[in-house]
Amino acid sequence: MPGQTLGFDVGTTVTLTALPSATSTFTGWSGGCSGTGPCSVTMNAASAVTATFKPVIIVPTVVACTASPNRLFPPDHRMVDISVSVTGFARFILASVTSSEPDDADHSAQASDNEKSGQGDDRDRAKGSAKKDSQKGEKGDKGEIIDGDDDEHGDGHTINDIQGWTLGTPDLLGMLRAERDGSKAGRVDTLTYRGTNAAGAAAATSCTVVVPRNQ
Repeated sequence: MPGQTLGFDVGTTVTLTALPSATSTFTGWSGGCSGTGPCSVTMNAASAVTATFKPVIIVPTVVACTASPNRLFPPDHRMVDISVSVTGFARFILASVTSSEPDDADHSAQASDNEKSGQGDDRDRAKGSAKKDSQKGEKGDKGEIIDGDDDEHGDGHTINDIQGWTLGTPDLLGMLRAERDGSKAGRVDTLTYRGTNAAGAAAATSCTVVVPRNQ
């Protein structure tokens, strides 16, 4: 203990051991001992021994993650295996996997209801030729190839676009759907990891997977 005074019988040999904390290092003895090893003092007279420590400056590690692949094209509605590389954490978990677009369950439910009732058949037939033309691809304003979509929005009316990820665990593997709403700029799926860095401080990082509107 700092500044502690203890009494011993004459002739007693006392051995002292320096125990630095996690954020300090022991630099050596002074007074009745020297060096950095255990200190042994024979108490034939009053003796003072000082242990010197210096703080360790820990630079917080930058945490980061990268998804591979991080771009899904063409948006053909297939499920794609995604792997994530995470760096800088001492411990971490997958906190969330989110998308900038809805999962489209409402559209799928409406489509199912229409099929059961027979409604929308004429509309679907009217779309048939337009869908075939769009599936061949058309030139955009800047010459890009806009992919063929199987409906007017290009979102496929599918559900469960995020699969295989286990939140609350250090999960690095899962699946995302190569799909986006063709009426918007593109879809962005975001994976967020939280944990502690090498300095023991709380840390978080996010990486994205993009399904662009155009190639």
